[in-house]
Order: sequence, then structure tokens, then C-alpha cells
Amino acid sequence: MVFVKLFLLLFIFTSCHSSRIVEQKSLFTTFEADSLFFLGVKNPKLYYKDLLGVTTLSINLSPNKKVSVLISKPTMFQCFPINCIVYPGENVSISIDKNEEITFEVKGNEQRTRELKFQNVFQMMDQKIRPQFPNRTRDYPIDTVLLFEQKIKSEIPGYIKTSTDMLDSLALAYKISNTFKMFSRAILKSNQFSSLHYVYYVYPKVLKENNLYLQKQRELLPVFNNITNKYEMYFGGSYYVESIANEIMESNIRLIKSEDGLKEAIDSINNNFKSLSKDFLLSKLLYNAIYKRVSLSKKILQYYYRSCEDAEYKSIVKKIYSERINYATKSKRKKDNRLIALSNSKIYTLEEIIQRQKGKLVLLDLWASWCAPCLEQMPIMKKLHQQFANDKISFIYLSMDREILQWKHKSGDICIDPSYSFLFENFEKQSFLKIHNIEEIPRYILLDQNGKIINADTPGPDDPALKNLIEQHLQNP
Repeated sequence: MVFVKLFLLLFIFTSCHSSRIVEQKSLFTTFEADSLFFLGVKNPKLYYKDLLGVTTLSINLSPNKKVSVLISKPTMFQCFPINCIVYPGENVSISIDKNEEITFEVKGNEQRTRELKFQNVFQMMDQKIRPQFPNRTRDYPIDTVLLFEQKIKSEIPGYIKTSTDMLDSLALAYKISNTFKMFSRAILKSNQFSSLHYVYYVYPKVLKENNLYLQKQRELLPVFNNITNKYEMYFGGSYYVESIANEIMESNIRLIKSEDGLKEAIDSINNNFKSLSKDFLLSKLLYNAIYKRVSLSKKILQYYYRSCEDAEYKSIVKKIYSERINYATKSKRKKDNRLIALSNSKIYTLEEIIQRQKGKLVLLDLWASWCAPCLEQMPIMKKLHQQFANDKISFIYLSMDREILQWKHKSGDICIDPSYSFLFENFEKQSFLKIHNIEEIPRYILLDQNGKIINADTPGPDDPALKNLIEQHLQNP
């Protein structure tokens, strides 16, 4: 109990007051990694949070190629084990330095490059002083695991002071802005208890065998229930809060598929969590339910709105739910082959989209943000598009994603023209996909100038046969 009180005193003393995440104009932020980066990194991806941490997204990096992400606020991107906070509209280059560490640079902005260098150096130094326990080489008895735990607990207060002083000293040396210093403090706060959390994560078996696992998870609750600064939640705290929630609740909040399950989950969140941690989890729960098309009654929605106190989190759920109702209403009027347009979020049928292109050849590209082969073909498809830029042919991209947000972000990432980008609404029920046995993607379909199918399974853009097929039908319409 004394330990918990000490934790809370240190946590509250260094916390800022509750803050609102500052929204800016949505701009494309670009990333470009050089060849050195790909030689030194096994998983060339960037992970980031959106909707105040409610959802996690990723982008794939390719050698010497720019990828774009549309963001409206300072956003933390992670390329394990390094994080960097990037602003809307920046052009970021990524490499590996002589010490084989990942480095970030904002092109044309010395101040921002210095801030990212500061963040990189601080993370490397912080990892070295963070309380550690021996690597798991075997299954330790419970007494040994508890000794590891006590060692880390005894070191955390000193670590918090040392890491905070080190951050202040480096911030002064690198002349970073007060805003970026605030962001860096928020990241530090979310990481200051990661070592203790990691002990429980690495040794769950022996703790469960001794009926201590849930107890240890619950001992962390007071710390995260006292988060009042939204940047601390957004820049990492959400990860630990969700991790603890999924351990102490009966069901993983991402997997709940019934209204009864939602009711029980909201009850559990209300009983165990407080402040921003509670509001984040409630909103994460509703977000997943909406995108999984779980039936939501007025009663369950009202329960959510009564339970969640933060206006920003409420507005996220309200907007997403309104979009779902809007799509569902319009879908009733358009019975089959429904598409959501990236350009204006309106509902169209595939027939309407094809009819607009009358007099042109149409190449349909069926893809999804999670489909690696689809994404590999996209650059080649763009080159093919450029070769026929002056010809009467339209390239239309039809996504089979389940999550609208993931589709929108990936479309921006790979720079698909919004006027030609569409998402199948509830694709499992669309007759076009069933008639043509579209069970695997990528899939390419060529239509003539009247909208009739020439080839329902054309070669991919990496096959010269596709170019020949297009030329043949352009010459002989």
C-alpha cells in the first residue's frame, strides 16, 4: 500500500492538467526510407494511433519511395524500438546511423530535425537506465519472479527522477520547443511503469499458478486511473490501459460481438477504471462494435454516453455511429453491389460507377489495405496508368476492407485518386463478387466501352499480357 501511494504521489506531482488534443488542418505527411534503413530493419513498417489512440494503423515502407499519411494532429509513429512525433504536412526521411540506430529527419526544417534527434537520443539513454530484470531463459519459481518484481519496484522512484532530470537536461542542450518537451514528457510518463508491467507480461504462467496474476494487474490500476493529461493517453498510455483491461475483464474488448457482451464490458470498465482510462476504453469498445456491425440498441448507446465523460471521445463514437447509420440508410435504397466513395463518402452502386465511364475501357482493381500482394502491385499499376494517361481507359480501385478508416488511410498512403477509389459496403453480400467467384485478391477485371466484361480475371499489372490486352481493345473498340 505504501508503494502504491508513493507511485501516485510521483505520478500526480509530475502530471499536467487535463488537456485537449489540438487539431490542425489535415495534411499529408510523407515518409521516405533509404537503402541503409532496409538493410538494418527486418520489419519496415510504421505504426501509429488515430482517434486519440482508439485505433492502431500501419504503413509499409518501400526502398527509396515516399509514402503518405493524412493526419490532423501531432502523431507518434513507431518503428520498433524507436518512436518519433511528427506534425501534419512534414516530409520525414528515415535512415540508420553509424551506431546502427534508426534516425529521423524533417526535410527543410532544422528545428524539427533537432527535436527528432533529441527524442532519439533520449529514448536510447532512457532504455539503458530503465529498471531491468534478467532475460527469461527458463521458467523461474514464484519466489524468484517476486524478487524481480520487488527489485523493479525499489528502482522505479529513482528511475523516475533520473529520467525526468535527463529529459530536462537534453531538452536544454538540443534547444527543443516547449510544446515538443511537453510531448516528450507525456511519452516518458506512459513508459515509466512499463518495466513492472513487463514483468507480469513475461511471467504470467507462474503468477497464474499461484493466483497472483490478476492481483498484480489490479495493483497497476491506481497509476493509470490517475492519468489526466490526454497526451499521456494518446502517446502510449492507451497501450498499457488496454493491455490491463484485457487481462482483468472476462472478454477482450476487440472480440465482443453481442449487445449483452457490450453491457457486461461497460459494467466492468465502469467498475475498474476511472477518468481518461475509463473514457478511452469505453470508446474503444464502441468503436470496435460499430465496425464489427454489432447490433446497438438505443439503450446501450445511452449507457455509453452516460458512462463516458470526455467530450472528445464521445464525439468520435457519435461521428462513427452516425456514418454507420447514414451508410445503412442509403444502402436500403441501393440494394446490391454498394460502394462507398472515398471522395465524398456517398453510397453508389457498381453499375452507377461503371455507367459514368461509358465510352471508355475500365480496369477494376480489387484490393484491400491488409493484402500485401495487392500493395506490391500498386506501384506497377500506377506506371501502367501513366502509360495510358492519354487514352480512353479508367482505372477504378475497389477495396474489400472491413474497416473504413483503415481503407481511407491506406488509400492516402499509396496515393490513390479519391475520385476512383471505392469500398465495397459489406462485401460478403454483394452479388458481383459472388457471380465472378472473387475469393482471392488482388483481382483485375477489364470491361469494354459499354461496361461489359472482356476478361473477369486478367493478368496482373506485372504481366506484359495485361498491357497487350488493353492496347488490343483500345485499337479495336
